[in-house]
Amino acid sequence: MKQKFDWKRSIITIGIVLVTALAVGGTVWYVMDKGAQEIKAANDSLLEQLPTKKTDSYTPVVAFEPAGLFTESEMNEIKTKITTPLLAYENESELNVVSVLIHKYEENQRPAGYMYSAIEIFKNNGTGGWLFGETGKAIDYWKPQCMNECPISDKFRATYPNNI
Repeated sequence: MKQKFDWKRSIITIGIVLVTALAVGGTVWYVMDKGAQEIKAANDSLLEQLPTKKTDSYTPVVAFEPAGLFTESEMNEIKTKITTPLLAYENESELNVVSVLIHKYEENQRPAGYMYSAIEIFKNNGTGGWLFGETGKAIDYWKPQCMNECPISDKFRATYPNNI
């Protein structure tokens, strides 16, 4: 004999499946929401630790290329006579140099007899550059170049007297 379809049993089974799905879904939602709240709380805590005043302070990068072609004393002389006073002056003048690349030319590739080139990269994406270090001569001190008289602070004059 053919059994009759049991609607009552089917409705109970569907009900149990729905209740189980709701319980599992609710649990997953609760756990994920709790994790998200913990992450948000941790991020808020880190944000509170950050300084409230935005600053544009950074340390300009000086790079020498090609690597291995510079001696240590040569790099120190360039830093002392060229890059350190250059960065001090230009950042004091709010030109905001972020990087200076010093390139050394091999002997058979020197433009106009100069051993080095310097390329400055400014915060506003501008660039500037020049050649220095005539072959066979000592490296000269960098001096500010202006269309008119350069504004030079007393602090700069006292710190870098050879660069004026």
